[in-house]
Amino acid sequence: MTAEFRDAVVISDLHLWNRDEPRYRAALAFLRALPREVDLLVVLGDLFDFWIAANELLAERFGDVIAALAAIRARGTTVLYCEGNHDLYLEPHFRDALGLDTFTGERVVSVAGRCVNLSHGDLVNPGDRGYLFLRWLLRTPLVRWLERVAPAEVAVAIGERASKKSRGFTARKNDPIRELSHAYARERVARGADVVVIGHTHQPERAEVVAAGGRTGLYLNTGYWPPDGRATWARINATGVHLYELAPEAAPPAARNR
Repeated sequence: MTAEFRDAVVISDLHLWNRDEPRYRAALAFLRALPREVDLLVVLGDLFDFWIAANELLAERFGDVIAALAAIRARGTTVLYCEGNHDLYLEPHFRDALGLDTFTGERVVSVAGRCVNLSHGDLVNPGDRGYLFLRWLLRTPLVRWLERVAPAEVAVAIGERASKKSRGFTARKNDPIRELSHAYARERVARGADVVVIGHTHQPERAEVVAAGGRTGLYLNTGYWPPDGRATWARINATGVHLYELAPEAAPPAARNR
């Protein structure tokens, strides 16, 4: 049964690194100011530039943001957190310890009567063999075992190197990934989605797509939070499907529609 919500906010690709950067402060302000009428917050992957399992060093580094997510969940808002290509093994900390709803791959929800398909977006290009191999490798039992037995500092050091490698795959994307993303959206619309939301490519976009057979839907890419704190994010409710731009360190009311 598809979960139903009235008002959803979607963010992705914040790539938070440390407390001193403007985007960390912007993210913290954003989460703390999330309107109470929002009953679904979706973190669509890559909230952090690197996260793995229940690493205590990372939990301390990002403690304020994690506490803000926990506070949103505690007030009754559902928080969906999709695993991206920079945040791995979310379950031990975010699901088991904090009670967030974590997932990999895709999730379908209903928001204000619309069928919304959610995924990080890193699988829209089946021909990107280099990235797909890296994605597979990081999720093998061997890597999971190493994460469990290695000291926290070693796990972070290895993970940060893998994160930089993954970022290299994303950085070389260009126009073909946009068309692949649209094709991915059209296929999901053909299956019944009204809105298809991804991140990953760092290319914010709101566009109508027409699936085979003439069915129409919306493709929404939530974009990216660059280091200076500027950001794009999405909101879906009874008023429509919106893509917003956020000025540095501004809370949601100060955003403007793109």
